[in-house]
Amino acid sequence: MHEMSLAQSIIEILLEELEKEDQVADKVFLKAGKLQQIVPESLMFYYDIFKVEHAKLKQSTLIIEIEEIEGKCPNCQKEFVMKELFFLCPDCQVAIEITKGSELYIDKIELF
Repeated sequence: MHEMSLAQSIIEILLEELEKEDQVADKVFLKAGKLQQIVPESLMFYYDIFKVEHAKLKQSTLIIEIEEIEGKCPNCQKEFVMKELFFLCPDCQVAIEITKGSELYIDKIELF
């Protein structure tokens, strides 16, 4: 149910932004890091259910881009994309710092 409340929050943010515009949303681009553990199909399902109640969102499409998890070793300074949820440097086995992959934000809104 994480996606249901997230869809409601996205709708609220969009409505607040669209108050300033005399146009309606066409495409909404969302960036989400893999650490957010979003199921894109579920989020789009709830978004589609909630958007129909709002004229400025009724025809919009939610496009979700999932960002990879990236990390940096504080010991050897090596930076890498993490393929598995194993938070140790592959070279020196030190706990890594997550530099990307936990974000969640509306990147842009295309209007009609």
